[in-house]
Parts: sequence; C-alpha cells; structure tokens
Amino acid sequence: MRYSKDAMLFDVRYSRKPESFEVVYWNPVTRQLEVEYEEPIVDIWFLKKEERTNKRQIAEVEMNRCYQFWCKPSQIPAVIAQEIGGDWADFYNANREQMSRNDLAKKMCECPWVFVADFDPAVHFRLRWLDEYGTNIDLTKVTEAQLDIECDVIDKPANASDIEDSSNPINAISLILDHVKICVLFVLGPRPKHKLDKKFWDYRDMQVKEYEWLVKHQEEFKERIRNYDEDNIQYLKDFEIRLHIFDFEDEYKMIKTVYDYINKYRPMFCESWNAKFDHPRLWHRLEYLGYDAKSCIIPKAFKTDQVYYKEDTSGAFQLKNSKDWFYTSTYAVWICQERLFAAIRKSQQERRSYSLSSVGKDMCGIDKLSDTKSGTFRMFAYTDFLNFLLYNVRDTVVQYAIALKTRDAQTLVSRSFKFLTPYPKCFQETHIVRNSREYYYRKFSSIVQACKLLYDTTMDTAFKGAYVAPPEKNAPTGLVLNGKRHNNIIYGSLDADAASYYPSTKMGMNMDPMTLIYKLRINNAVFKSHEASNRSLNQNYYWYDSKNRPHDEDMSGPLINAY
Repeated sequence: MRYSKDAMLFDVRYSRKPESFEVVYWNPVTRQLEVEYEEPIVDIWFLKKEERTNKRQIAEVEMNRCYQFWCKPSQIPAVIAQEIGGDWADFYNANREQMSRNDLAKKMCECPWVFVADFDPAVHFRLRWLDEYGTNIDLTKVTEAQLDIECDVIDKPANASDIEDSSNPINAISLILDHVKICVLFVLGPRPKHKLDKKFWDYRDMQVKEYEWLVKHQEEFKERIRNYDEDNIQYLKDFEIRLHIFDFEDEYKMIKTVYDYINKYRPMFCESWNAKFDHPRLWHRLEYLGYDAKSCIIPKAFKTDQVYYKEDTSGAFQLKNSKDWFYTSTYAVWICQERLFAAIRKSQQERRSYSLSSVGKDMCGIDKLSDTKSGTFRMFAYTDFLNFLLYNVRDTVVQYAIALKTRDAQTLVSRSFKFLTPYPKCFQETHIVRNSREYYYRKFSSIVQACKLLYDTTMDTAFKGAYVAPPEKNAPTGLVLNGKRHNNIIYGSLDADAASYYPSTKMGMNMDPMTLIYKLRINNAVFKSHEASNRSLNQNYYWYDSKNRPHDEDMSGPLINAY
C-alpha cells in the first residue's frame, strides 16, 4: 500500500461504478481526510481437488488444504465456475444472463469447496491494512460535526414519516465544527407575502420586524448566541460564531453553503439527532427546488456518485436496532447521533426516552431552550423569530455536549477498525464476529472461513433446554474465602447459552444438527401402541417448545440408560 505509516484508515467502501475501493483516510501531511481509489482485489480460497470429499459446507478449513485466488468482486461467480467446473460451471453458464448479479453471486458462493467469497469486499482491504499498518488506532484524530435544521411549518406540518417530503422551506440550520472551533448559523429570510395565505400576514410582519433587526445587529446577535446562558458560555466560549443570512429566494444557496462547510472542513462524522428527518430533507429539498443535489453534496475529489437513504423496512423497529443509513460519496459519514447513542447502550437498561432533551439532561445537565413568546411551535418562527434561531443553535449545543461526554464517535471508529466492519454494519453481531474472526484465524491459526452457511429447512432443529441445577447444589470447589471453599465462585467455568452461538461456531464444535453424522432414533409409536414395553422413568412421548409446538420426545437416551 502507498500510505504513510502515520496515516489512519477512516473508511473504505466498495464501488461497482467505477469498480474500485474508495479509501477515506486521515493524511498526516495535510492533517485532514483525503480520498484515494484502489483496484478492488480480493482473495478467495478453494479446497484442493484431492480434499473435495465433503458434500456439505465446512465451517472453516486450514489454509494448507486450500489454494488462494485473487480477483475483482465482480469476477467471483465466473472464477468459481472456472475453478470448480462441473454442475457449478453449468449453472453459471445457464444463468449468468438471467439472474441478477447479487443472486448469481449468492448462489455460486453456496459451493461447499469455496471459502471467504461472500464477505463484504471492503473487509479484504481492511485485512490487508491491519496486516501492513497494525491494529493500533489514534482516536484523538476523530472529528465530528453536529447539525440541526428547522422547517417553516406555519401553513403545513412537516411530514416526519416521509423522508422524501421536502415541501416545507428550511428556514434555519446550525452547525458546530469542534475540530476547527466554528459554530455557524444559517438563516433564511421571510417568505414573500404572495407565498403565504393572507391569514398569516400579520404573523409575517412580526417576523420581518425581528429579521430586520438581525440584519442590522449581526455582531450583537452572535454575542447573544455565545452568552445566552451558562451552558452556551461553557461550550461556545472558544468558538468563532458565524452568521450567514440569505434571502428567501436563495434557499438553494443556503443549503449548498452548508455542504460547502462540511466538505471544506471534512469532519469524520456529520451528526444530527433524529437524522432521519434532517439528512434526507436537506438533500431532497435541493431537488424540490430544482437543483442537482449530488453536485452540492459530493466533493470534486470523489469519482463515485452515491447519495441515497436506506430505510429499515424490517417492521420490528427499535431505535437501538435500527438499520437506517444515509449512504454518501463524501469524506464525512452522515449519521444519526440518537441512534448511535441507543445502539452503543443497547445492552443496558432501556431508557424511557431518547429525546435530545432527556439525554442532554441525563448525560450533561443541559437542556433545549423552551422560553418563547409563541404559544405553539408552528408559530415559533413568526412570533418569536430571534428566540427561534437561538433554539436552533441550542439544539446543536446540546448535541455537542453529549458528544463530548459520551465520545460515541470514537467508540464507533474503534469498533469499525478493530472488527474490520463497515459503519452501517457495526452493531450487527453476525458481521463483527465473522469479520474480526477472519483476521484472527488468518493471523494466528492459518484458517479461513466458509461462505454463509446453509441450513436444511426440512430438518426439525428444535431441542429441549438443558436442566439447570440450583446453584446451591454445586460442590464446594471454588474460591477459598475465610478458609472455606465457595460453591458459586469457580475459576475456569463457563456459563453460556449454546443455542445463541454463531452458526459456524456451533457447526465447528459439532453442536449443530447439520454436523450430525448418526443419531439413534426410536419410533415412539411402538410404545404408544404397546408393541414394545417402555420401562424407563420417562413415560411422556411429546415435549413442547417455547411456542407450544409439539415435538416427538427423544426416547433413545432414557431407554439406553434404563437398559
């Protein structure tokens, strides 16, 4: 690789057009994020011909039983057909024009003699980076920005459930860039009267009055932002406060200027609380106004043009498990700070609320602003315009305070780097276990993993839970305290739920039905019809799982024990 030994890998993404690795890294010379494009070469492994005696997949295999093949991700199905031949080559040739690229690759990777072929391509680059530059990472280089937007809702509520609904004007945006100590407020001027229903004109006049004061007293208002209260003073005392004011007809320029700031100062993360509202709305608002959003969002150094928001459609939504993600060809990763906060703490006690106000008060003792002359938020921007702007800035100050307290961005970078896992997958255990295990397998055990393991859906894999003995029945073989051995503090013991193990681990340890070679089965009908006599202590021929589904009782153990 061609990177300085002091460079820090921030992100790597596999792109199909152009097919490449898009590598975003911290450059120690420029002291900011830069982007490079690498040829997307991955290594897949094939069992040697003389070793291909298995009919089913093997969870992992020693490297010396395999040979390595280097290719581009797009070439993997063809390479498998070429190296395996037979039915697999026939399937590939018959379906390469009909099947989608993803479906064809997924099917070809089911071959039991192919290994590591279905990993995210970026994982291969991360493996090589760790081999060359080591596993240490300097988290002090992590930078982040906090962003919050407000919409004009006087005549139409903003539809928070529809990420593409951007018909409401964006009238205020605040941005905090900690690493360059800049706090920026972007303000959109009042709507022209002809764009408002006549019943709102009196409210507009109130807004215009405060807006005109703002235009004439910008320096005074910037000091009001910094010195609003003790909390603002604490967090903004070292910041340069900037104010950009735009005429209503220049809303496009305002939004573009926000992206210009992000792309100029290149924070690693651009964070919003409930980003599902803010991030897509900025992008779609540009399109609503008739402009090319990608030309504003994507920096010129990028060769890819990815900008899309992927919603979690699983239907079983919990914030801490949400898979929503904003994919962009940018230096910064656009991320929901609220979701990140919840995901990092998902194993802790469930919070009653993840609102910005609740988390800010609990974590930092700081709250959003609520002091306003306006009776409803709908009228806030019109009846109390200056406080509305202060409210917008305060939201980002609360976000900033939470970021300083929790250091969640550093946790995410560390997690991605150590587990060789792209940011969107960093809280999905199957990905982090599989990716990090591949690194340690290769480095210390000379082993590679299988592709995603298949299950025989016709098999009844239910099993009865183990008998859990009361802890007080344990033998006193543990730690010696006060001259007496304890029966519940025992070194070298493991308490684990085998059913929750990663699938390939269960197969590798021969604890999975798929690895069963032979099982004694006794037909319980012979006992129920009295053709045979059951003299064991177990006289029940069915058991019921947690969903109250019946299964035949396995009588082989009791009968052999009784015999």
